[in-house]
Amino acid sequence: MKILVADDQADHRALLAGVLERLGHEATFVDDGEAAWRAYLEGAWSVVITDWRMAGIDGLELARRIRARRDRQYPWLVLITAHQSEEDFAAIVEAGVDDFLPKPVNTTVLRARLRVAERVISMMSQVRELEALLPICIYCKSIRNRDSTWERLESYLQEHIRVGLSHGLCPDCYYDRELAPDLDRLRGEAAGHAHGHDGPADLPGGLHPLAVEHLRRFDQAEAPGLLDDLAVGFAEVATREVPALLEDYADTGYVGPAERRRFGRFRQRCQDIGAFQLALLVDPAGLLAAAREAEERQRLVATIREALERVLPEVAALSAPAQPALAAPPARSAR
Repeated sequence: MKILVADDQADHRALLAGVLERLGHEATFVDDGEAAWRAYLEGAWSVVITDWRMAGIDGLELARRIRARRDRQYPWLVLITAHQSEEDFAAIVEAGVDDFLPKPVNTTVLRARLRVAERVISMMSQVRELEALLPICIYCKSIRNRDSTWERLESYLQEHIRVGLSHGLCPDCYYDRELAPDLDRLRGEAAGHAHGHDGPADLPGGLHPLAVEHLRRFDQAEAPGLLDDLAVGFAEVATREVPALLEDYADTGYVGPAERRRFGRFRQRCQDIGAFQLALLVDPAGLLAAAREAEERQRLVATIREALERVLPEVAALSAPAQPALAAPPARSAR
């Protein structure tokens, strides 16, 4: 424990120093009450041991000052005194002293009293930890008071802890409550636009400008680097995996579980970056529907390739100049 000792007798300080060192405690010694008060304010102490009779601030006055400071950790206060009358006991208790030792100090008794202090301090620490746990509603985040009533978090902090609040949005809530709904709405509009045309070839290509605007704002305000990550991830899949995947699909029409997962992952990347029309084209369900007719598959693959050629330069522009320009997928080899 960290122990502050205040005693104006050098021989008594030396005696206490030897005992406390053998017990493994970290002790600081001062020779009067004024020095003890300054040391108390400058440090955090588990125990304060003080002589009663000292020049200037005596032990009882030191105890009163310490107990008046509610903003600091509660230290265990031990008073050393040669007086043991009933009046002395009453004054000691009123000053806020927790324990006392007769002078001269018996080292065996001191050792026992410090063991008691350790147990009490440990228990107080556990109580503080439990008091710090606030029962909070998992849904509305209201706080339960000691009288079992519920209070909104904002008013609880302002009334009981004197904390003022300013409101904002964390990145997760911003994405879930503002960005994601906007992107979902835009995806829905893109899907409705597709259903109003004769076929996927009529779909306009490129990134949805409003989706890019939302993503850019989110990148700048809450998630720096988001656009770079989305652009690089999209380009890696589009240029490394998708060409071979499309070529196999055009040739065989086979869309097994592994192919559906790969097309599905690419479709998700298209949606994340705002390429909604391209996402509709690579929808695994649509690919399966077209798998039986070779000509239909080849037309669909050609449309997807054209859409990729339009999308990739726009994706590259999102991360320029930090990232190199992203190449379009290679053309399908002649057979």
